[in-house]
Amino acid sequence: MARYVRRAWVVFVLLASLSVSAYAGAQQAADGVSLNTPQVWHVWPKDSPDKAGRIGSPLAMELSRQAILIAAREELGLRTLDPSLGEPAELIGVLSLNLGLEVVWQEGSHLTLSLGDKELYRGTIDVPWRDERDLIAAVSQHEQASRGVFVQALGKAGLKGEPSAWHDSAPVPEDTLALSNHFALTQQFRAARALHQLVDEQGGSPERLWALSRVYANLAQECRWFIRCQFAVFQARSLLYAQRLHAKSPDHELGRLSLAYAWTLAGYPAWADEHLRALEAGLKAGGQDDPPSWAEWVPLLRACYAYDQPALDTIMADGGPAAAVAALWTAHTNEFAGMSGLTFDAIDKAVKANPLSSRNLYAGYEQMGVSTGHWLTEAAPKHFGSVTGQLLMLIEDAPPAVTERLAELDGRPMSLRDLAALGWALQDLTAAGKDDAEFTYGVLGTLIDEANALHVLYRAKFMRNQWGVDTSAYLRQSLPALDRHPFQPLLLTFIFPRNNQSDGMREAMSRFEPGYINPYNLSTFLWQTPNAFTYADGMSENDWWAKAVEMDIRSNSDYLVGMRWRHGENLHTRGEEARRMRASDPHHPTRIALRLRHSDLPADQFNKLVAEYGRHAVVANALAERMELDGNIEAAREYAATASPERRTVERQARLELLIGNEDRWLTVMESILELPDHGLDHARINNIIARTLMNQDRYKDALPYAEAAAGSWAAWAMRTYLLPDLPDGAGAVR
Repeated sequence: MARYVRRAWVVFVLLASLSVSAYAGAQQAADGVSLNTPQVWHVWPKDSPDKAGRIGSPLAMELSRQAILIAAREELGLRTLDPSLGEPAELIGVLSLNLGLEVVWQEGSHLTLSLGDKELYRGTIDVPWRDERDLIAAVSQHEQASRGVFVQALGKAGLKGEPSAWHDSAPVPEDTLALSNHFALTQQFRAARALHQLVDEQGGSPERLWALSRVYANLAQECRWFIRCQFAVFQARSLLYAQRLHAKSPDHELGRLSLAYAWTLAGYPAWADEHLRALEAGLKAGGQDDPPSWAEWVPLLRACYAYDQPALDTIMADGGPAAAVAALWTAHTNEFAGMSGLTFDAIDKAVKANPLSSRNLYAGYEQMGVSTGHWLTEAAPKHFGSVTGQLLMLIEDAPPAVTERLAELDGRPMSLRDLAALGWALQDLTAAGKDDAEFTYGVLGTLIDEANALHVLYRAKFMRNQWGVDTSAYLRQSLPALDRHPFQPLLLTFIFPRNNQSDGMREAMSRFEPGYINPYNLSTFLWQTPNAFTYADGMSENDWWAKAVEMDIRSNSDYLVGMRWRHGENLHTRGEEARRMRASDPHHPTRIALRLRHSDLPADQFNKLVAEYGRHAVVANALAERMELDGNIEAAREYAATASPERRTVERQARLELLIGNEDRWLTVMESILELPDHGLDHARINNIIARTLMNQDRYKDALPYAEAAAGSWAAWAMRTYLLPDLPDGAGAVR
C-alpha cells in the first residue's frame, strides 16, 4: 500500500512540475491577451450582500474591460482578443485573464484581475456612479489606469513589451480614411483593422487616434440595435481612445474633436459642447483663409448637438466625409418621433445620403405599420446581404473563407444562410489561430451573425404581432442560420402566440440561457414568454427582467426607448424621462415636445422653448396638442400649420377646422392626407374617419365612398364600418 502511495506522490509531483513549467512557458511565449468576464447583472440593493446596488450599464462595464485590453495593446504591444466580440478566450500563445467586475452605485467600479489562481490586481476605479454625468470621470480614470495600474498588473503575469511609438503628427493613408467615411459594418471593420496595424507597425499620432476613435464610434452606431451589446464595446473603445489622444497631446485640437465626436455618437451630445466651443473659438481666431482639414467636422457636431435639421440637410447635400454622420443623425432624430411620415421621410433622406448603412433602415422599426413593416422587414436583410457581399469583394487580401464563398455566390445577393456560413467560417478562422491581426475576422463574423439575428427577430415580430400570420414556416427556414447565436432558442418562441403555455414554448425557453442583452430588445422577448415557465438556469421572466434591465446610466437612445415604452402612461411619468434626459441631451425634439406637453412649466420657460424649437414638426405638433387641450383653438391651428405635412399633423389641422365649424375645410384637409405616402394603412384610417364623421352627421350616401375605400384595406375596423346592418337607404355604412 505504501508503495502505491509513494508512486502516486511521485506522479503528482511530476504533473505539478509539468503544470508549473507549462504555466511559465505560457507566460514567456505569450504574445497576446484575452479577457474573460463572468456574466454581470444589475442587482437591486436589497438583493446584494452589501445592500449596495450594482449598475447594469453595458458602457459602464465595458470601460473597465476595454481599458485593460488597451493597456495590453498600446502599452505592451500585445495582440488582444475580446470574447465580447466573439474572439476566442483560449488560444495558443495568448494568456487568458479573468476579470471580476462589480459596478457599484455610489462607490465605483470594483475590479479583480487574475491569471488562474494568481491575483494580478484588486482595486477600485473611484467613480460615484449616480447618473450619466459620472461617465465623464469614468472615461478619464479608466484611461489613466490603462497607462498605469493596469500595465503594472499585466506585468505581474509575466507580460512584457514596449508602448506604441508616439508621433506629434503622422498621417492616415487615404485609402483607410476613405473606408472610415462610409457607414457599413464591413468598411468600418476594415478601417479599424488597418488602423490597428498602422499604429502597431509605425506608431500612434493625433491623426491616427482620432481616426481610430471615430471608426469605433461609427461601429457602435451600426450595431446599436443588435440583440447583444457589442455597441457598448465599441463605444468604450471610442471614448477611451479619444481620451488617450487628449491625455497624450492635451493642446492638440484633434483631442477635443475626438471627444466631441465620441460623446455625440455615444448618445451624450451635451458633453461635446465644451469641446466644440473651444474648437469654434480657435477656428474663429485663426481666420477662414486656410482652415485645418478637420474643420468640416465642427459644424457637423454643432448641428448634431442642436438637432439643426437644415444644417444637417446642407451637410448631406455637400456629400463630404461628414455626410454619412449627418444622415445617421437625421434618422436618429426622428426614429422615436411617433409620427410615421416624419420618420420615413428622414430615413429616405438618410439612405440617399448614405446608401451603405443598414442602421438607417433600422430607424423605421418603431414606426412601421403593416405595409411599411412588410416592406422594411424584407428590405433590410436583402440590403445587408447585398451590401455586405459587394463590399467584401473589394478586399484584395481577403482570406479564403471570404473569397471561396463569394465565388460560390456568383454575384447573387447573400441570403441569411449565405451570411451565416460566411460568419461561421470567419469565426472558425480566428478560433483556429489563422488570423493573428488585431481586430480579427472573427469579429466581422460575429457582427454578421448579430445582423442576421436582428433581421429574424424583426421579421418574426412583425409577422406575428402586426401582420397576424403564422410564423412557423419562416422561422423553421430562418433559424438554422442562427445555430451559433445564443438567442436562437428564444427566437423560436415567436412560432407560438404570445404567452403560449404549450410544451413547445416550454421546451424552447428551457434551452435558452439568459444572457446580457441590449435593453432595447429585452421587452420584446419578455412581453411574449409566460412567466410560469423558466429558462435553462431556472430564471423566470421576472427574474431576467430584474437582473438584465439597465436604467441607471442611459444614453439618449435609451431615454427615447423608455419614452416609447411609457407612451400609455401619464404625462408626469414621461415628463420625468424628459427631465432626466436634459443633462446629456438637452435639445432632442422629442424631449422638448414632452416638456411642452407637461402642464407645470412656468410661462417663461414655456415661451423660451417655443421660441427656440417651435418650428420642428414634433415640437409644433406637441404645441398644437397642448393648445387644443387648453381650449386655445386659434393658437392650436397656428402651431399645427407650421408642422411639416404628416398624417398626424394634418389630421390635427383638419380636426381643428371641424371644431370651429368649418366642415368643408375639414373635408378638404382630410382628403389632402390621401396624397401623402401611406406608411401603414394611413389612407384606410383617414377614409374610415371621414366615413364615420359623415355618418354622425346623417350623411350616409356621402360617407359610402370613403367607407368602401377604407374597407378595401381588409382591416377589421374598416370592414365593421362598411358592413354593419340596419343602414338607411341601403347606404352600406352606419354610425
